[in-house]
Amino acid sequence: MAGGGDCAMHWRGECSLRIWWWTRERKTTKQCEMRAQWVTNGVQRPRRVGAAGLEPLLRITLVSAALVASFVAPPGAAAQEHPEGQTEGVEFDEEMPNAPRVSAPVGDGGPTLEAKFGGYVETSFTWSFAEPDNGLIAYRGFDNRHATFSLENANLATHISFDRVYLKLSLQWGRTPDTYYLAEPSDSSGTAFGVGASSAATYRFIQEAYLGWNAPLLSGVAIEAGVFLSPVGIESIDVHSNWNWSRSNLFMGLPFYHLGLHVASALSENVSAHVAVYNGWNNILDNNVEKSVAGWVGFTSEDLSAQVLYFGGVEREGGNWRNLFDAWAAVEASPWLKLALHVDGGFEPYSGRDAGWWFGTAGYVRGTPTDWLALTLRQDVFLDRAPDDDPAARIFWATTPLMASTTITVQLIPLEYIAVFLEYRHDQTATSADLGGPAPDQDTFFRGAIPQDPATGAWVPNSRTQDTITLGVTAGL
Repeated sequence: MAGGGDCAMHWRGECSLRIWWWTRERKTTKQCEMRAQWVTNGVQRPRRVGAAGLEPLLRITLVSAALVASFVAPPGAAAQEHPEGQTEGVEFDEEMPNAPRVSAPVGDGGPTLEAKFGGYVETSFTWSFAEPDNGLIAYRGFDNRHATFSLENANLATHISFDRVYLKLSLQWGRTPDTYYLAEPSDSSGTAFGVGASSAATYRFIQEAYLGWNAPLLSGVAIEAGVFLSPVGIESIDVHSNWNWSRSNLFMGLPFYHLGLHVASALSENVSAHVAVYNGWNNILDNNVEKSVAGWVGFTSEDLSAQVLYFGGVEREGGNWRNLFDAWAAVEASPWLKLALHVDGGFEPYSGRDAGWWFGTAGYVRGTPTDWLALTLRQDVFLDRAPDDDPAARIFWATTPLMASTTITVQLIPLEYIAVFLEYRHDQTATSADLGGPAPDQDTFFRGAIPQDPATGAWVPNSRTQDTITLGVTAGL
């Protein structure tokens, strides 16, 4: 980020090595940042984050536009120019957006063994104004329980490198892994034949685990194999790397992780190119014999980060090729204002039917009037359309063809590696009938006394809106 001064670092590492974990040092000049990213032949890699009818959604958009205008207005006396030699301020926004980053520190050819460790804890309290008696906040990912303190995630990670070979192991515990691995396929069919079962419980403690080699080719080529955070999207799995506490609907709908092979190359000081072959979306155990492929290009400069990505493959057993197109950009418009936009869309053919398709977008406005305070507005909309609006054929949201949210976040940084978030969020859906489709009305969220299906005992959603407020704290080693 912008700032003056020399290339001084915190106590972790030197300028020529950009430490990969979240307590990485701040960069004070573009020269230092570029050296940290490229001199060591490392290449960049993302972690990659109501009422019927559409009138309420329109009102949300209008209110959001007004809030955006209030953020964009000149900050007046509250704004501060950062003196020469100081960084921009809010440490915890360094990795938002999900900007391409160094794959790993790379040795200079000498037999040097390096081991580095890091970690973080995320804990929160969320209150739903709908006060559902089952205590569930539906389709919210990790902040998904009403009126309770939660350990969302505790993470410990290590990075070990020897010469040009390196490995990363990142472990996690808490509520986040339970949601993180919800889509992981399960198979116990081989237990009678000496083949162990595979399920979400097998892998839930793994956030990332991969082995890499920085090949001395071109301007730097990294070859990695293992479990990776998804490169799709602008947000990250860890809260401290995002501008909001909760994740957008795009983040929750799109893949979290992949198992496979990733190759990346630094094309220039600012541009990196990536190709990957994976089992699929959220698949450590593949559910079909097909493999998925991805390719993306990332750009990073002092004031602008951007990425364009394609991801394709067969993601459902017996299904057809799914095509995903993803792009995001973030710009530092001024020392106190950042803007970001994420757009994602795609389609999947259905045998004998029209193709299903989706389109989602999220916009962000972030103001940092002081070095200890940040204010962020996020608006997102996710449209999921299936042939004949058949709910069973939808890819993302079984109960609704449209999910939208408005999020307002206040972030305080009392200490360098502690952040406190206070966040209000409004979620809203539209029904198929609202969009002119034939499917019957369905609710998505829970409110008050929740009915149960007499046959199965399952909770029956009874609301199209939900409003929450969250107090969250994250800290790291």
